[in-house]
Amino acid sequence: MARSGDVTILAGPPFSFRSPVGIASSGSHLWVTNLKGNSVTELAASDGHPIRKISGGAYGFDRPDAIASDGTHIWVGNFYGNSVTELSASDGSWIGTLSGGAFGFENPAAIVMSSGHLWVANFGGGSVTEIDATDGRWMRTVAPGSDALNEPCALAIATGRLWVANCGSSSVTVMGATDGSYVQKLSGSWFGFDEPDAIATDGTHVWVVNGEGNSVVDLHAATGTRGAILTGASFGFRAPGAIAFDGAHLFVTNAGGNSIAKISAGSDRKTGTVSGRAAGLDIPSGIAIANGRIWVTDAGSNAMTEIASMVPGAGS
Repeated sequence: MARSGDVTILAGPPFSFRSPVGIASSGSHLWVTNLKGNSVTELAASDGHPIRKISGGAYGFDRPDAIASDGTHIWVGNFYGNSVTELSASDGSWIGTLSGGAFGFENPAAIVMSSGHLWVANFGGGSVTEIDATDGRWMRTVAPGSDALNEPCALAIATGRLWVANCGSSSVTVMGATDGSYVQKLSGSWFGFDEPDAIATDGTHVWVVNGEGNSVVDLHAATGTRGAILTGASFGFRAPGAIAFDGAHLFVTNAGGNSIAKISAGSDRKTGTVSGRAAGLDIPSGIAIANGRIWVTDAGSNAMTEIASMVPGAGS
């Protein structure tokens, strides 16, 4: 652990990071998936102190990537294992592993919670699977057809709808969050999607990150109409890949630029940047906000960066 001002770099044997990518908060704890380590690292959200490394055959981890929590359970998507592992948020103990043809998992790439239900994006299957989070029961696997889902890789819930970013077709598909019913597909040059690979919402806006297009598209959650497209040198996006929202600002990781951009959600103006290996940023891959801090997984350096005062010197 190394501190420099408001930035702390968490690395080394106590953390057991190996290509850390996904990150989720269960309130007082943080959970990080290690893509190459086939493990999950649990940390205290108060100070980043490592609590335990969760690994072994009993957990069924196989290239764990996506992760989500409802505060009671932790759900981990195993990209190669075509399965989802459920853990207890209280102690990291194994509850079960969901797998097999009945679940329809095929390269699960994203997970989101909604009113006791779990939605999983199947990157390889061109579908989404709905699970009852209370008992792990399969509810449905939805593949709308007509290329409506093409390599789905990111999910969000807003206005009673499931928003799905399609990496394969540079589009966003909108579905009913209770039954997976097809609502609409957003695509074409007007929307500016270019390999969208991350998505976030505050319930009013849906922000879509374009990893290839180096931009963020603002959609109106009620209608799906497009607002601003944030792009250009002023934002400094370089292969943006993850996004988080703290109620006033967006924080976007740039895997190509080894940086984090802070953007005012009210004015669509960049108000700060943290960058460079001095901040431990080397292929920043995942981002979460917990306990008044930003937590960023850095796959390239097998580390995690903690930023105590959001973005130092960034202004409001």
